[in-house]
Amino acid sequence: THVIKSPTFEYFSQCLLKNLEKMGIKAGACIYNPGFYPQGSGRMSVSISPARPKPYNFIERGNFVSSFAHIISANLPAHIADREEKQITEEIGSGIQILKSNYPKNPSTGNAVTIIHEYSGYTIASDCLGEVGKPAEKVARDAMQSLENEVFGGGLDHNMVDQVLIYIALAGGGSLRYGSLSQHTKTNVYTIERFMGKVFEVDEVEKRITHI
Repeated sequence: THVIKSPTFEYFSQCLLKNLEKMGIKAGACIYNPGFYPQGSGRMSVSISPARPKPYNFIERGNFVSSFAHIISANLPAHIADREEKQITEEIGSGIQILKSNYPKNPSTGNAVTIIHEYSGYTIASDCLGEVGKPAEKVARDAMQSLENEVFGGGLDHNMVDQVLIYIALAGGGSLRYGSLSQHTKTNVYTIERFMGKVFEVDEVEKRITHI
């Protein structure tokens, strides 16, 4: 549920699923205990209401709705999460809601910070995993800096671009705006079109991907 180079559970449940809800897909997720590398053993459940994705344009971010920081800690001293919370509130202020979850008897050990900005148009997020020897303050700062870069990018965060492409293709319509076009996104476009034919127009000037 919390692995390097992969979205955290909180990103999945509070960012991806919120964006898919814009496309008429209703799903919810619940975590019982997190799974960190290498032990793993995370447990979660997902409930999905049958639906076909509907076209949606992830173009205009819209009005700011809320901001959350999820701090997950398993088998680690409480001061680590406290220091991350302090770092976030000092830099962002009281406008962000902090949610801390501690798992003292978890099968695996680890720490993660996920920060989410919800707007009326769509939701963006970023995360950072704790590492041995990496100060808690830097974990929090890296998560914040990554999200700040996405905010200034002016579109969906680069991980979300990869994930909603298949739903736009299946919906038969829709579009998105991106801040940066990753090689992973280009690969996803290529792979989807190997199955479905030419379905996307990528405009690198306007930074948009549109279903055609």
